[in-house]
Amino acid sequence: MESFKYNLEHIERYYYGQFTPSELKEYEYELSTNPEWKAEHDIQLELIEAIQHVDDKTLKETITLITNQNKSHSKTIVMNTKKSNSGLIMKVAAAFIILAAATFWFTNGNTQVAPGELLAQHYNPESSQVNDAINKLGMAGFGKSNPADTSGISNITEEELLAKQAAEQRRKDTLVLALKQFKSSEWKTSRKTLFEYLEKFEEPSEDLTTARYHYAKACMNMSDYASAVNEYDKLLSGSVPQKMQWEADFERALSYLQIDAPKAKQYFETISKDMGHKYRDIADGMLTNL
Repeated sequence: MESFKYNLEHIERYYYGQFTPSELKEYEYELSTNPEWKAEHDIQLELIEAIQHVDDKTLKETITLITNQNKSHSKTIVMNTKKSNSGLIMKVAAAFIILAAATFWFTNGNTQVAPGELLAQHYNPESSQVNDAINKLGMAGFGKSNPADTSGISNITEEELLAKQAAEQRRKDTLVLALKQFKSSEWKTSRKTLFEYLEKFEEPSEDLTTARYHYAKACMNMSDYASAVNEYDKLLSGSVPQKMQWEADFERALSYLQIDAPKAKQYFETISKDMGHKYRDIADGMLTNL
């Protein structure tokens, strides 16, 4: 018989009892004297058995069965010479990569969901804040939108008043433009406009908070998680409206999944302990995967 090593056809013939007595004796001698080949032989046998059940069991159930048997080191292979091996080589070739990868995943006890998958499952790139902010900016009058600019208004000239009004309009227009860009999913453009707003304007604080929140979210939408967590940290260090705080808390934790899983876990734990938090239940569930 030709070399046995890594020959799938020989493993199948062994499995289905198709060796002649002399071939079987030679094959079993090779198994008893070649530990490397024996290990490969056992793995391939388990894959063949798994594929036999692909049609009537889910892949995960099959893989779980295999890995449990691997861990116990007590698997007994039951030979069935009546099974048809028609097309088995094709099925092995098609399923091998998936089965091998899944077997490795479960064998190593890694049943956790990947951080990227958790992020994809729970993150919404849109903003529940954006429409309210745009509407509010559109309705706000000069005196209401920036009280600091109107102090002592009776003591300034008409020219100065017009200049202040024009500056205030430019401020509002910049923020509205940035929010509309965000609403249209123009993450890169809105991020640039929001950055310019944050650089130029500090008042009113309410609008600054709105701008920083959407800047952080734009960074996150662009997968710049380091910048996102930095901006969320700045935002949450100050006074933030409750609804925005819930969103920012959760989005910061999701961002940390990509750069610092232990810190993400810490933030999810904090959220899960807050009985009134909008995302408490989701955070509590996610902790089982971290």
